[in-house]
Amino acid sequence: MLSVVVLAGGQGSRIQPVLGKTPKLLALINGVPFIDYLLKWLNESLRSIDYEVSVATGIGHEKIQMYIDVNSLDCKTIREHIPLGTLGAAAHAAEQIDANDTLVINGDTLFECDLKQVYKQFLSIQSHPLAIVKRSLTNDRYGGYMIDKDQGHLLMTGSDSTVISMGALFSTKRSIITARDNAIRAGITKPMMDKDFIVPNKVYPFIIQEDTTFIDIGTPSSYAKAQELIPANNFSRTN
Repeated sequence: MLSVVVLAGGQGSRIQPVLGKTPKLLALINGVPFIDYLLKWLNESLRSIDYEVSVATGIGHEKIQMYIDVNSLDCKTIREHIPLGTLGAAAHAAEQIDANDTLVINGDTLFECDLKQVYKQFLSIQSHPLAIVKRSLTNDRYGGYMIDKDQGHLLMTGSDSTVISMGALFSTKRSIITARDNAIRAGITKPMMDKDFIVPNKVYPFIIQEDTTFIDIGTPSSYAKAQELIPANNFSRTN
């Protein structure tokens, strides 16, 4: 069993001028809520895999829960009542799921990738954390990394990054919970997936190519592009 945790508890402050109080997960893409595209992408990309979806909610929980209930969507919500940070939210959800294998994904992102292939590689490296990244020669917005030349794991960097995060990471739930606990013991009240999980855990990359289709809805400009790009693409096809 694979547990998919969708991170959807943030404020979405950059897109708020467009969406108002609507959670990004419910943002309309060509008239269809984003969550519908996300669940379809997971269903097609994880076909033949036994998996469950948990949506880690926070701000906007009631609206997300109502939409899921009214439309009988095949997922559940796990609510954080105070902001926990992305790693904190993932660990909070992991504590309430049964499966050990976990895929943590951002709730505002879609990209072209065969997730079954990534999951297979994750299992082949004995369930060591594996993050999906994209080659990029330029990066002015997304989380950037370089790859350690000797050991092959990800290193956080700045403008000289060679790959950017797709906001998707395979791990065991125990690794996620342990990383959260370690961060809290170090005095970090809202631990984040990038600096508090990826860096200290020496996470390995699954690299997709620079021309791979990728879209998020985190800013007004990317949300506008998503209106045509998301309905027009099959994000689950093999790279």
